[in-house]
Amino acid sequence: PLTSFTSEIPQKKMIFFSQWLLEPQLVVVYPIISITSGKANGYLFAELSLKNFFNRMPREHSGKSNLFMVNMKGEVVAHTNLNHVLQSSRVDQFPPVDKVRQGADYALGEYVNLEGKTVLGVVVRVEGLPLMVVSETPLREVFLFVRQMRSRFYLILVMTLILILIGSWYLSRSMTRAIGRLYKAAEKIRDGRLEPVEGDFPDDEIGFFANCFNQMVASLKEDRELREKAEAELRESEKRYRTIADYSYDMECWRDENGKFIHISPSCENVTGYSPQEFYDNYLLMNEIVIEEDRKIFIGHRHEVSNDGVYKPIEFRIRHKDGTIRWLSHICRQVIGPDGENLGNRGSNRDITSRKLAESFLEVEKERLQVTLRSIGDGVITTDNQGSVTLLNPVAEQLTGWKNDAASGRSIDEVFPLCHERTREPLDNPVKVALSENRVVDLSNHTLLLSRNGEEIAIADSAAPIVSQDGRRFGAVLVFRDVRSEKRLQLERLRSEKLEAVGVLAGGIAHDFNNLLMGLQGSIDLLRLSCRKGPEAMEKHFLSAESAINRAVSLARQFLTFAKGGDPVKEKTSLPQLVEESAEFVLHGTQVKLELEVEEGIWDVEVDSGQISQVVNNLVTNARQAMDDCGIIRIRIENCLLNDREAAALNLHAGHYVKVSVADEGPGIDAEIIHKIFEPYFTTKKTGSGLGLATSYSIIDNHEGYFGVSSEPGKGAVFTFYLPSVGSAEVASGVRARGGRALTGADLNGMRILLMDDEQVIRDVVTEMLNILGCEVVSVRDGEELLAYYRKTLDRGESFQVIIMDLSIPGGMGGREAIKKLRELDDKVKVIVSSGYSQDPVMAEFKSFGFDGMVAKPYRIGALLAVLKEIGILPEDQE
Repeated sequence: PLTSFTSEIPQKKMIFFSQWLLEPQLVVVYPIISITSGKANGYLFAELSLKNFFNRMPREHSGKSNLFMVNMKGEVVAHTNLNHVLQSSRVDQFPPVDKVRQGADYALGEYVNLEGKTVLGVVVRVEGLPLMVVSETPLREVFLFVRQMRSRFYLILVMTLILILIGSWYLSRSMTRAIGRLYKAAEKIRDGRLEPVEGDFPDDEIGFFANCFNQMVASLKEDRELREKAEAELRESEKRYRTIADYSYDMECWRDENGKFIHISPSCENVTGYSPQEFYDNYLLMNEIVIEEDRKIFIGHRHEVSNDGVYKPIEFRIRHKDGTIRWLSHICRQVIGPDGENLGNRGSNRDITSRKLAESFLEVEKERLQVTLRSIGDGVITTDNQGSVTLLNPVAEQLTGWKNDAASGRSIDEVFPLCHERTREPLDNPVKVALSENRVVDLSNHTLLLSRNGEEIAIADSAAPIVSQDGRRFGAVLVFRDVRSEKRLQLERLRSEKLEAVGVLAGGIAHDFNNLLMGLQGSIDLLRLSCRKGPEAMEKHFLSAESAINRAVSLARQFLTFAKGGDPVKEKTSLPQLVEESAEFVLHGTQVKLELEVEEGIWDVEVDSGQISQVVNNLVTNARQAMDDCGIIRIRIENCLLNDREAAALNLHAGHYVKVSVADEGPGIDAEIIHKIFEPYFTTKKTGSGLGLATSYSIIDNHEGYFGVSSEPGKGAVFTFYLPSVGSAEVASGVRARGGRALTGADLNGMRILLMDDEQVIRDVVTEMLNILGCEVVSVRDGEELLAYYRKTLDRGESFQVIIMDLSIPGGMGGREAIKKLRELDDKVKVIVSSGYSQDPVMAEFKSFGFDGMVAKPYRIGALLAVLKEIGILPEDQE
């Protein structure tokens, strides 16, 4: 409609209907008049949303008037009396309705309405819609005030006539004019124009009558405005209701108490293929299109709702008009009117065919997944987002000892408890880590699963969150496998490789030992010859013999480390001092320069000093040989605090570590072979055995650390290893070289010591050393002899301050068995375990087996005195 005046500005106010975003709008256009020219040079228009307007329309019009809406066929479509709507009552016989149907914009007339009352009806066409709004006011209410005014008017007229007869012709003339204006105003009301009487009236009965007349006009005008507002709101409400019904996705329907349709939404054609009219014509059509197998469900549900008022959904199948089978989800309930009467049932039908197909597909996929899970050889456990178990496959049931039904709903920590293979400390469940950090988590090395039946199972693999394509997380999946067989095969292979290595190394070791024995034997001969020359000549040969013995001890320990393996004998150690001494020993007498960079405040570590020294020796030796005995070897030692992600990348636990990097300036390692350098017997040297890096890797792994390498051809290689720290910045007392400390003098003041060893030479040598220090020593051969002698000692009321036990006695009771029985006799006595196999688990965890201290063979008296200090037998300042 705006285009009707875009070329010419309207000169008067215009009101019309329009649409905006498919919603009807009431538009009012006002011309803008120029002050100077008096001409219209623009316009202002206002839009009123009929949708919002009808939202505020009351269901019943105020006063005694009646307001309803009629379509162009003359059928009532909205009425305060719902029965007229339900019965589609027709009012086309009413004269004003008929006039509007014939084309008039509005009409006014008297008639007898649907309730049988004589009313004054005003009918207005709704602009842009096939609707009419009808406002009815009882005729006697409309003209009541007029009749009252007419009676009063007659009285005044009679009085006026009397006054005219008695009074002045001037008064007669004035009254005639006033009455004429009133008469003209009454004619305007009759024509539908509610305009007040214009002009001034005297302060008399005529003036009073005119004022009353104007009040009546204002009241009628206000009433008409209210009716128009109600009609507009009714139109908006009707439009909104129709829009909701017509655009509903589901098939909405309303049946009366007899089962006939009162209303059915157009969407029924999308759902069933049949039009609303077909359902109106045959109210049993839905029963007929329901599949025969589901018909009892549908009809039974209708009876339940009608008789019991139940409110529950059902699902059934229908045959669509195109012949296809569709699934519908149906729900309905009774409609109860304001006065409690039953108005029928209100129902909704939704096409769920796609959902049913998806459910069927999911069932097939679920069955396929179940078959897959039952068939794979790994254990699989799934959980929800809270870590509660939802599924175990058969392999997981077998390994965990839990059945799927029993485990379902339980915490993953209860069904899948983990601990460290060596320390037996509980480990964090990978499922909890995967859920909290939303990432894939690999299981740590040395992980044991504690089965419900008490079995300990070595496992491997990982956990990961279950995430949908749209990024939503539904839980986690844990995949694991039993690696006990792999570990046994690996152990057997390692033992086989080590046996082969023994053969490879036997010649070299025999050659080295012969050289050492030759030096030792020569030193002893020289000592014998030097006895005549005095103590000064003998000192040099003593030192030479002592050096040969120390090298023999180091060689024997290195051989045992590789050949026997086992747990390291750890002690708190200052790593920088250990690394520096080991590196300088290898580089002594060469052209290679050592640059050692140590971060301030390096944390202490608990390591086997001999084994870590062997690692440094191997790395520095390889670096020196790679540079042809010239260049610079750079060693850096630094503290590292690894978080969960950093530790997982190195297959470690998060925590404190000391990192050692050894970098050389050699040719580097080719990418094709760098992954093989830790394999036993792999070497690029003509004279190498290929065991140095393999042994070093094994040592670091046994220390719960990480060993790795990085290299670029032509830029050298960097070997790096991490060792767990005790997390303290205290400076350790230094590397304890128990066997290298000379005895400067100690008096044990008659201390009684019981010595057990199967070797007579060891019993004689240790007894003689301790006797020189003032000890009273009793020596026995094995555990049976020790226990028998100790019982007699206790019976006599005597005691020993210290007992030294050999760990292994061939053919007899060794220290491992004897300590248990000894503790039954006396749990106070101090016991030191001694063995030439320092890699035995008892030597590493001697306190766990009941011993108070440990000394590894061969040992010197200084090492024994150090152990006596550790167990509290000697004071710290005793030398």
